[in-house]
Amino acid sequence: MSLRTVTAGVSSVKGWKVVHKSLPRIIDYGRSEGILQATASMPGIVLAAHDAAHQKVNKDNKNGDKVNLPTNDLTLMHEAIPFLPLPIALTCLCFNILLPGSGTIFSGFAALCMGQPRVNIKEGRKLVTLFVNFIVGISQFFTITFLFVGWFWSIAWGGLLIIHAINSYYRLEYRVIYEAAAIEALTKDSILHRRDVKTLVKQHKDRGKEEKGKAALAAKGENGKINNNINLNNKNKIIYIYFLNIVSIMRLYPKKLYSYCSSPSSIFSLRTRNCGELRDRHVGERVKIYGWLATKRMNKFLLIKDAYGSVQAMLPENIRNLIKSLKEHSSIYIEGKVADRGEHKNDKMATGDIQIDVKKLEVLNSVTKDLPVFDNSNESTRLTYRYLDLRTEKMQNALRFRAKIISAMRRELESYYFIEVQTPTLSHFTPGGANEFIVPATKLGECFSLPQSPQIYKQLLMCGAIDRYYQIAICYRDEITKPNRQFEFTQLDLELSFTNQNEVMSLVENIIVNCWPSEDGLDFGRFYHCQDEISPDIPFPKLEYSEAMLKYGTDKPDLRIPWKIKNCPLLENSPKIKAKMFIAIGALKYLSKEKILRWEQKINLLPYKQNYSIICSESIDKFNEIKLNKEYILNNLNFEEDNDVIVVSWGDCEESILKVLGYLRNYLAESMSDILFKENLFKFVWINRFPLFLKNEETGEIESAHHPFTAPIPEHLEDLKNGKNLEKIEAQHYDLVLNGEEIGGGSIRIHNADLQEHKHLIEALRYGAPPHGGFALGLDRYIAILNAKGDTSVSIRNVIAFPKSASGYCYMTGSPAQPNEELLSRYGLERISKVVKVTETDEKENDLNLLKGSSTSLKCTGVFRGIIDFFSTSQDSAFLISKN
Repeated sequence: MSLRTVTAGVSSVKGWKVVHKSLPRIIDYGRSEGILQATASMPGIVLAAHDAAHQKVNKDNKNGDKVNLPTNDLTLMHEAIPFLPLPIALTCLCFNILLPGSGTIFSGFAALCMGQPRVNIKEGRKLVTLFVNFIVGISQFFTITFLFVGWFWSIAWGGLLIIHAINSYYRLEYRVIYEAAAIEALTKDSILHRRDVKTLVKQHKDRGKEEKGKAALAAKGENGKINNNINLNNKNKIIYIYFLNIVSIMRLYPKKLYSYCSSPSSIFSLRTRNCGELRDRHVGERVKIYGWLATKRMNKFLLIKDAYGSVQAMLPENIRNLIKSLKEHSSIYIEGKVADRGEHKNDKMATGDIQIDVKKLEVLNSVTKDLPVFDNSNESTRLTYRYLDLRTEKMQNALRFRAKIISAMRRELESYYFIEVQTPTLSHFTPGGANEFIVPATKLGECFSLPQSPQIYKQLLMCGAIDRYYQIAICYRDEITKPNRQFEFTQLDLELSFTNQNEVMSLVENIIVNCWPSEDGLDFGRFYHCQDEISPDIPFPKLEYSEAMLKYGTDKPDLRIPWKIKNCPLLENSPKIKAKMFIAIGALKYLSKEKILRWEQKINLLPYKQNYSIICSESIDKFNEIKLNKEYILNNLNFEEDNDVIVVSWGDCEESILKVLGYLRNYLAESMSDILFKENLFKFVWINRFPLFLKNEETGEIESAHHPFTAPIPEHLEDLKNGKNLEKIEAQHYDLVLNGEEIGGGSIRIHNADLQEHKHLIEALRYGAPPHGGFALGLDRYIAILNAKGDTSVSIRNVIAFPKSASGYCYMTGSPAQPNEELLSRYGLERISKVVKVTETDEKENDLNLLKGSSTSLKCTGVFRGIIDFFSTSQDSAFLISKN
């Protein structure tokens, strides 16, 4: 570590005290290891002092304003070597030649008396410079006996003193020039581009040496104030504004000064401010605002909005006629002065303390058609005029929320040395469970396929030594659209070599936690100092597939629901009939007629033909399907009088029983969501050890449960090679579930060509393919749940800029559309039936069909009649729900 780090800014006298307390440790270390090693350990000691002092400054300065601006010298040991007059520097070099170390110690005393220390701190600069030079001088003297290291070190130190002495004059000159240029930029209220900085610096330099003093006086006032009415206290005072990289001149300003500069959102734009950033501190400032007309009032007050917020403007009489016929959403430009609203402040607006007194107004583009009426219940209108819907605050916040999460994920992955690689979207058919979209090629009879995932390509990247890959990938699947599913979707796709299942899980957990939004949803993860107590705890709990099915009846369990499935004691002695149940403790008091009817609608969609009964404590007298007395049921089912609801399912197939109870458990929880999900918003769980193969219910053939690239667990490897017990083989596959929704999945891949049957990978796997695994996080679904504060019932269309409708139709562009004959002829296609354009009526019918379910859905007519009667009569009435 260089001496540059030794003196990298002990920022106050308190820093010296920390160093002083560390001296006994330095002396003890020096006795045991030698003075040279003790000196080498100084950087760590001084850096610790620097960190402690820096934390103290940040604690005192809650706004986080920068106290000092960094210097950008190019030598490695620059800060420990002071600026000295040239004769003194030459004297130090001579002393070091005659007696190594003496000139270095002398330079420290010279800096204390007449030189300019180069340590970039606020207090104690000369003292720290003397201390460091004294330690270095002693080290140079004691190392003279070790191959003359100290002698060469001393001469080099003296040479650097001379170099800095020669350059000090030019450095000081440029300090004044840059400082004056920066202050001039502040007074002009602008952020400097590269060419602007060069122009300003050239202007100040050309004024000559006689102007240097005046420029310094103009830049610095007395009592901690800068001229031009920019007030600063001592902590925010600019000490030095000189640096080599002039492009970042404004980025290093204190936040308090930053309010006097244009927002970064206004760089490369005609505006000087956006509508959402103006506050009372900007009163008196002349601004240029571009935006859309939100509302107008009394023909003189305008509410102008843009992507960042809204602000009120007041028009003078001479330009009010310009807005008489102006419709909302017209784009306009205004110029004026920010004024205080006085008694008429609006506390409901972020900019409610101020308004803009307009001096100039220009209509850039007026609305010439009647605006559509937006209604949350009429989604087709919102999708037809999506470009107008995007102007709403809800959509603006959702898309910016999405962008921040993805940006944070990118930085997080790149901090682990992942690189982003784009893979082709015109590909070959990929084996897997989902149908794919085909794209006809110009060569007749051939076509491409739009990938349902970059699976093959990312495995080939692992074979090509791109050992850490990620991509924000657009994927396509020809599936029935649902609120949480689209034809095209976005996923965070990643893959890495030489890893295992636990390491991939740990990586995903770190990505989620380190990119977790703050409570207000504005800041994200460790890159924005997100508080640890806000993000979920890691590691996430893990469940095996078999355990999840037994306890929750699904491989996507919602851990917010406290009810678990267990054996039903009512039929435990029956040799043929199996029975399972769960108890919803205290659920009855939260159920209303509306919630029960909603529950009934969902149960009607169940695709499983299975017996089940839903019982409350007073309905057991009517439990006729199982001839048991009330006392026996009360003793065996652990009823708590009046409030418990017990759901029982029985039959000869345990798998169907568990799935039915899983559905009923979720449906009951949804009916009580306002109570059940009030506190626990986010519950993550890993599901692993899935079956590698499943039997196709239609064909009876064994096929891959997920995709054919998944490797089996090591203990089942021999069975896979021998083709034995295929249905019992477990896979190294893992799904991540959030609040009952699968948000991602991954696996350890097959890297042995003998186990892989697909030609795409066989050749590559034979060339030393490494063990590798990966994961794909469904960004649309994940971000939609985060944006809805854990609500899984929301549609992913709320966080997609241009989504398709429930039937996969785009109202805005009218796609998919019927191709013309020329296009069909080019690709050798033939029309086989008339294409009917999807209308809004068709869309609604499709939604109804989705609700009604397939022909195999259960028709539970009158299932809830007993519950409804129970609520409509006395509290002592009983009810029974059963299906045979």
